[in-house]
Amino acid sequence: MKTKLTFSHCKITAILLTMFATAFATQLACAQSHTLEFSQATLVTSLQTVPSGKVWKVLSVASNSDQLLTMPGNCATKGNSTQIKVNGTTIHISARYATNSSSCYSNYSAGSSITSTGDLTQLPFWIPENTTLDIGTGAAFISVLEFTVQ
Repeated sequence: MKTKLTFSHCKITAILLTMFATAFATQLACAQSHTLEFSQATLVTSLQTVPSGKVWKVLSVASNSDQLLTMPGNCATKGNSTQIKVNGTTIHISARYATNSSSCYSNYSAGSSITSTGDLTQLPFWIPENTTLDIGTGAAFISVLEFTVQ
């Protein structure tokens, strides 16, 4: 048994219009796309602004902090916290603590390292043009790749 397909003039027009609209939208989206060209690797050690027409990829933050901190249970603990500032807002990158007292943490042996991962920013991340970046508490420098937006 043969099935005969019939299309009205309106259905064909609607299908063609949908195809042309999709093709036009794709062209429009492609016309607005950008490419990135590597520009330079740099170390940020003080307040800097991402130049116009550029984006930065923040790769890593070198820590220079070793402070005496107080942990839960009032345990004297050596540790460090590394922070940077993006547009003046403090961003927590890492926090690391170690204690020499087994009574402070019953689940950890004496001298074990305890790394906090809650509320920390994952690296790498991107920042757009005209954004400020600065080292914060415990940060020696920030390693950044700069790209030109084309």
